[in-house]
Formats: sequence, C-alpha cells, structure tokens
Amino acid sequence: MLTNPSPLDRIKIGIATLGNIGFVPKIPGTVGSFAALLLAGAVHYAVGMERAGYVLLGATGIGVMLGLWAVPLMETHWGDDPSCVVIDELVGMWTVLAFVELMPMFLKIPSHLVWWSLGAFVLFRVFDIAKPFPISQLNEQKGAFFVIVDDLVAGIFASVGLLLIWLIWQLLGN
Repeated sequence: MLTNPSPLDRIKIGIATLGNIGFVPKIPGTVGSFAALLLAGAVHYAVGMERAGYVLLGATGIGVMLGLWAVPLMETHWGDDPSCVVIDELVGMWTVLAFVELMPMFLKIPSHLVWWSLGAFVLFRVFDIAKPFPISQLNEQKGAFFVIVDDLVAGIFASVGLLLIWLIWQLLGN
C-alpha cells in the first residue's frame, strides 16, 4: 500500500483502479468489467451506434496507454498484477464491446445490442477468469504490458466467441 501519495500518484491510482472501483472487497475484476459495460453503453447513447464502435476502439487505445503509465506504480506498491488494477478489464471489455457495436455494419446481425453486450460481458469474464492458452502464458509474465495484454486477448477471444454464436445462429436458420 502506498502511504502519502503525491497528486500524480493519486491520478495513476485512480486510473488503474477506475476511480477506486478496483478496491471493492470482492470480485473487483467483475465489478470493473461491469463498469466498462456501463461506460460503453453511455458512449453508445452519446455518439450513436454508427460511431460508438470506433469511439470505443479509440478509447481502448487511450486506455492501454494510460494503463501502461499507471500500472507500474500499482505493481510497485501492491505487487505483481494486483487485483485492484481494473483498467485492464476496461480495455478488454471495450475491445469486445467495440466488436459488438461494429458487428451490424459487417454482418446481418439483429441489433439486439443489450443481449449482445451481455453476451460480451459473460464471454469476456469467462476468458479472463479461465485464462485459456495463450492468455495463461501472457498472464504468467511480469510487467504492465502483460497486465494489459492478457485482457486484450480475452476481449478478442470473447469477440470470436460472439462471432461463433452468430454463425451457429445462422446455421440454425434464425
């Protein structure tokens, strides 16, 4: 734990923990993922479906850069890949939610955004918790880059999972 943090350290802590969401006593990753879902919903309604996916992609890039800047401080004071760091959940969730927003532009998908978004949340949490290969290999590495990148890959896996769900739906004739 960091005692007497500087103003810059407080900013880094706020970024890494999404405004201290990461300090919830139980399931901070799930709570951080849910917060990312709510923020993405706000983006959708603020900019519209036509732009939301692109805004989320850009925001994900900014989130990665902010995470790479803030996470080293957290690891110095809370240990390797501390559970209070949830900016990685944000960028992982926004990766799959950007895919959800962009899917209807490229595929004939019914735009049931709420259901696809909930599916994205569930699949992301499954991949983030279960950590199948290569996510498990990335998670074993040390440093801010790997704290962030394993969740980005979980977001990509969740996107592929949603695509497979859509393909199965098509095969079943719906």
